Amino acid sequence: MANSKTSLENLLLEHGLLKPNQMEYVQQKAKSQKNSITDIIRAEQLVYPEPLAQLTAESLGLPYVDLQSVQVDASAMADITSRAAHTYRFIAFGKTNDRLQVAMADPSDYQALEAVRFIAKKQNRTLELYCASAEGIEQASSPEPQPNINQALRDFGKDIQQSAQLPDDDTKLQQTLAEAPISKVFAVIMRHAVEGLASDVHIEPFGNDLRIRYRINGELHTSLLVSRNIHRAIVSRIKMLANMQISASNVPQESRFTFASGQQAYSVRVAIMPTIHGEKITLHLVDTTKAAPSFSELGFAGAATAQLKEQLQDPKGLIIVAGPDGSGKSTTLNAIITSLNLPSTSISTVEETIEYEVPGVTQTQISPTMEITYERVLQNLLRQDVDIIMVEEVRTAKTGHLLTKGALAGRLMLSTIHAQDALRTIPQLIDLGISPYVLSSSLRLIIAQRLVPKLCQFCKQPSPIPKTLVKTVDLELKRIPSQILSAYSLTSPPTFYTSTGCPKCHERKTFGQIALFDLVRISKELSQDIASGASYEVFTATADRAGHITLAQDGLLKALQGMVRYADVVRVTA
Repeated sequence: MANSKTSLENLLLEHGLLKPNQMEYVQQKAKSQKNSITDIIRAEQLVYPEPLAQLTAESLGLPYVDLQSVQVDASAMADITSRAAHTYRFIAFGKTNDRLQVAMADPSDYQALEAVRFIAKKQNRTLELYCASAEGIEQASSPEPQPNINQALRDFGKDIQQSAQLPDDDTKLQQTLAEAPISKVFAVIMRHAVEGLASDVHIEPFGNDLRIRYRINGELHTSLLVSRNIHRAIVSRIKMLANMQISASNVPQESRFTFASGQQAYSVRVAIMPTIHGEKITLHLVDTTKAAPSFSELGFAGAATAQLKEQLQDPKGLIIVAGPDGSGKSTTLNAIITSLNLPSTSISTVEETIEYEVPGVTQTQISPTMEITYERVLQNLLRQDVDIIMVEEVRTAKTGHLLTKGALAGRLMLSTIHAQDALRTIPQLIDLGISPYVLSSSLRLIIAQRLVPKLCQFCKQPSPIPKTLVKTVDLELKRIPSQILSAYSLTSPPTFYTSTGCPKCHERKTFGQIALFDLVRISKELSQDIASGASYEVFTATADRAGHITLAQDGLLKALQGMVRYADVVRVTA
């Protein structure tokens, strides 16, 4: 067995799967309990099993095997007792005339390794050793057959990789798809989504065509038009992958499935709606292998970053993220939760749809049909020893009351609301029935946001500010406090930016999205305004005196830095 120069601890830190303080905690607990750090990480659920097994293999200089993606040869275990396999946490998953393929959960366990070597030697076979996750070994060792859906999802991941061999030319591609089996057709649709970094896929029947559209950087693009004849087969394929009722075509359905393609894994939320032309399908993709974005990657900058981090240091109070659907509120909450996720902190979330699984965080998905509602789960959590509670959205007066109750009881409460800007969140919460006095005592920070396409940083270039906008830009800059403005490196004279398109951005001129932010800290003065039942105009005047930056102003600063197009800022903030 080859020795690796990089320890598992270093690999976990380098890949960002554990933070330094988490690693210190794991090492101390492993030492006190006389366990391996791998056992502690698994027990605390700090890292997902498969990435942990991959890095363990790398640290030991061994190959990694995903037992869910290989065909396990049952005959390889014929001469091996299940007791030995269970004790030493291994499985023989393949054999040839002279080789025995064995996957171990902990190849560094000398006693287990000697046992495996003895078994191979007894069979007169050379040991071919692999590293796998303990969970994968346990599942592969189970005598119960796995449902066909699991195999279908694995095959689907392979289909996506193979679909890369199909022609890129639209005309040739459509001809090829007309003759391809339906699994290949759907694989091509999803490959386009993955390669184009699409967040959503729309599959819509119209007339004789089936239109495929992708939402990329917040905008919908029509990419494929295929024959309407395959619509029913496409719908059935998706329903089968998502374990939905295939025969039900006149009722809305929602579900999800996951698949892996190469080194990436995706969670896909499926929504099917009957229309006059047939069932329309919307697929929402989330790359589950992608780490939560940092605050700077989201778009926080300067004073906003400092203000957010300062507020997150306080272990109590209510923080609200405001904005319309599709403005990135859930992503911001996920980043906040990830930044607060420490072994010493108990965090629970209540979500309508769990898009991001966070290791170490207790996540509950609501299900009104099973009486698992926001209010019921939140009431239960307030009776438990939880430090931080995130509720996906404030929709009812009861949810609002429970959030403020938790904040006043000394917990950090996080949630979202649909509001036009940060300060309008205050009257909306009061309109829900929350007492102004209670709100003034519990609310601590409001974050309003909008998403806009981010200019491609490889092909962006300066573009003079139109003469019709020069005065507007100058006036807006003068309204921004000088101490905040000085933190930005702006050109003199100020200029906007545009992009020409390049291979890096696939000639789209934009690459990804970035958020515009409007942060309002509930100061003592603003708290008094809320308690006294003041108007929105009074809230605005108080916030402005404290150096409040609006969504439009944050967007202007990002446009002058070459991060976004000013036209997009105006579009989402007007």
